[in-house]
Amino acid sequence: MTSSEMFETLEEELQNLCDTIESRIDNKLVGSPFGESRKKLTSEIERDLQEGQNLLRQLESEARLAPVPYRHELTAKISTHRQNVSKLNNRYHGVLGSFGDRKNYMPDPRRTVLEGQRALERTSDSIARSTAVAIETEQIGNEVIGELGTQRETLVRTKTRLVDTDVEISRSRKILRSMYINMIYNKIILLGIIVIEVLILAIIIYWKWFR
Repeated sequence: MTSSEMFETLEEELQNLCDTIESRIDNKLVGSPFGESRKKLTSEIERDLQEGQNLLRQLESEARLAPVPYRHELTAKISTHRQNVSKLNNRYHGVLGSFGDRKNYMPDPRRTVLEGQRALERTSDSIARSTAVAIETEQIGNEVIGELGTQRETLVRTKTRLVDTDVEISRSRKILRSMYINMIYNKIILLGIIVIEVLILAIIIYWKWFR
């Protein structure tokens, strides 16, 4: 899983957690009587708020690993999520310290619509970001394929040159061997001529002085 995919997963998890906390505050905590059930509910909300802080820290870690062009955008999103978690924390403690009527904490339909719009915008941004990452990945893949093709052509040309060089070396060896054989042959002929001349000279001396 890439850094961007992990960020989207954590972001979705945090948003679902915030929705759960808000629902527990508005629909369960407000106006609930004091007792074990309320105590259990507050423990669950506090645990969820703590989990929200943990998710924020994980989002910050993933943002630091993201490509530089997206890092500023992710940081802005984290800031928005941090504000939402802070608001929920303030609302939670406000409800705990208040004995007001449940109606004072009923969800505002207008706010609900706005939150739905924001959720839709987040989804659209997530799709756009995923599309951008996919396009960037495709471009990188095409560049790598092109580079590999160029390297292959270079290797083929190098191999061809090596084959040609080997052929030239073999031809040179044959020429040198032929020259060496001719040199030996010429030496033998020269030696034969010298021997013949010595014999002729010996015959002449013998004929002239010993006859």
